[in-house]
Amino acid sequence: MNHPIIKSIFCFFILPALLSGLKLHGQEVTSWSKIDTNAILIGQQVNMQFGIRVADGYQVNWPVIGDTLSSKIEVIEKSTIDTLVDEGALRLMQQLTITSFDSGYFEIPSIDIQVFAVGDTLLKTTSTGTLFLKVNVPIVDTAQAIKPIVVPISEPYTFREMLPWILIGLLVIALIVLLVLYLKKRKKNQPLFERRIKPALPPHVLAINKLEELRLARVWQSGKLKQYHSEI
Repeated sequence: MNHPIIKSIFCFFILPALLSGLKLHGQEVTSWSKIDTNAILIGQQVNMQFGIRVADGYQVNWPVIGDTLSSKIEVIEKSTIDTLVDEGALRLMQQLTITSFDSGYFEIPSIDIQVFAVGDTLLKTTSTGTLFLKVNVPIVDTAQAIKPIVVPISEPYTFREMLPWILIGLLVIALIVLLVLYLKKRKKNQPLFERRIKPALPPHVLAINKLEELRLARVWQSGKLKQYHSEI
């Protein structure tokens, strides 16, 4: 390396090629993370986004996010993974709703995302970067008197909530009416539900019907005149 010719070759050919390769890799894979605010109150929720941008020809193994990011940071909700094609590159992003129930200054650890080039089995890991979140305790004015607990505000009942009670009331009324009818019928020794008897036809209607049946039978045409006259 002390030889001037070797130094020249390294400086003018090898070193620029290495730097160019590093720069290209930096352009091919870029990861990031951000948070809406870095200071909240205990139990307050805040949105955090993280994502990656990879050049064409790369695939991504997206990390599985659990219920916590650390012992102090809890994940309340996770969005679906948004995918966007940006100038030939693939951009993936996910949003987390996080909170903390302890006060203090906490680190949100970096999230590792694995990528690999198509046709290459070598996995590469990129990190989104570390974030910090300050969780404050609400300021309590001790000079003020302690106020009683506020009674929950009552809301009017909806028709859907009242419908079961209305149906139960109608059923009870129907049972009471049936019971009263049953007791009245029982005193008169009558059945609760009487069967309707079909009224008898008047004699002249019965006679006309019989004559019509006799006409349709055509008894006289078969030589049974005696039977025909007797039925008339």
